[in-house]
Amino acid sequence: MSIVFSPRNFSLDVYLQFPQLKSYICYERPTQTDYEQKRFDKEGFIDLPWLKQILPTQEADIYFCGPVPFMRCVKDSLEAIWVKQERIHEFFGTATLLETETVSV
Repeated sequence: MSIVFSPRNFSLDVYLQFPQLKSYICYERPTQTDYEQKRFDKEGFIDLPWLKQILPTQEADIYFCGPVPFMRCVKDSLEAIWVKQERIHEFFGTATLLETETVSV
């Protein structure tokens, strides 16, 4: 929920510095304010069909952050659509934690 943590300001700051980047904000449960101000791109969980829809190419560098189970699912989904390992970058966690168990996508 955006009340707990809002990466929007961080991602907008980075986006302004690097206009070639594309940023997406996803909330499992957006607040009423999020809806009113259109402060997110996707409601619910990030899933394989959505990733296929938004990724311009398998050669894109992909950065994501969140709890380990979330990051593991995103990483597994990216690998399922043939994104190269060296293009997948995680924040706020370590890659070794993501390697310990596969999540169904």
